[in-house]
Amino acid sequence: MKNATDTAWFTQPELKGKYEARLVCFPGAGGNARVFNGWQDRVPSFARVCPIHLPGRGRRLLEPPFRRVEPLVEALIGPLLPLLNEPFALYGHSMGSLIAFELARKLQWDHGISPAFLFVSGRRAPHLPPGESPSYNLPGPEFEARVRELGGTPEELLNNPEAMALFIPVLRADFELVQTYRFSAGQRLRCPILAFRGVDDAHACEQNVRAWGEHSTASFSMRTLSGGHFLDARSESETLTAISCYLHRAFGR
Repeated sequence: MKNATDTAWFTQPELKGKYEARLVCFPGAGGNARVFNGWQDRVPSFARVCPIHLPGRGRRLLEPPFRRVEPLVEALIGPLLPLLNEPFALYGHSMGSLIAFELARKLQWDHGISPAFLFVSGRRAPHLPPGESPSYNLPGPEFEARVRELGGTPEELLNNPEAMALFIPVLRADFELVQTYRFSAGQRLRCPILAFRGVDDAHACEQNVRAWGEHSTASFSMRTLSGGHFLDARSESETLTAISCYLHRAFGR
C-alpha cells in the first residue's frame, strides 16, 4: 500500500521542533490517534507525544486499513525514521502493542536503532498462541454481536447504523491483523519493556503478560492497572504516571 504522503501518519506539531525524547503511540483495534488527545499535557515537558494516524480511520478514513502487521510496519518505517534522530520510546495498547513490538524489532534489526523503552498494554506476549478462535471472518450480524460482547465500544456508536457501517470494516481489518499474526523468533530487543495489564482484563492474564520479559535482553517490569482491558480515566492516569516516571529515569530528570 502506498501512503498519500509521508506526513499522513503524523500531525504537524510532531513534525516540527526538537525534543529530548519522543513517545510514539499506537491505538488498540478500532481506535485512532484521538485516543491520545491530552497525553501531551500529562507527560514530561521534554517529551513529545507522537500519536500514529493509521489508515482507515479519522482523517485517513478513505484509505484501506492494513490487515497484516508486517506491511504496516514496512510502510511506517520510511516516514518515521526522520523523527528518530533523537531518543524515543514506543507505546501500544492491545493491537498497538503488536505493532510497536514489530516496529521495535524492525528498527533494531534493519536500522541499528532501539527505543529507550517499549511500553505495551493489554496484550499477551507475542510468542504465545492466540487466546481465542478468529472472529474477523464471522458473518456481519455475528461479527457485530461479538463486538458488542467484547465491550469497549460506546453505546452511541453501537446504536448508530450509519456510523457502524464505517466502523465495522475498520474493526474487522484490525481483528484480522491481530488474529492472523504469527510470531517469528529472532534477536531479542535491547530495550527495556514495561507491560501494563488491567487487574480485571480477561484478555491479558498476569502470566501471559509477564511473558513479555522473554523478549528483552535488558529489564522487564509489569504494572497492574485498575479496571479491565479498555483504559478508563483512572487506568489511563496510572499508565501516564508510570510512563512519565520511566521517561524521567531514562533521561536523567
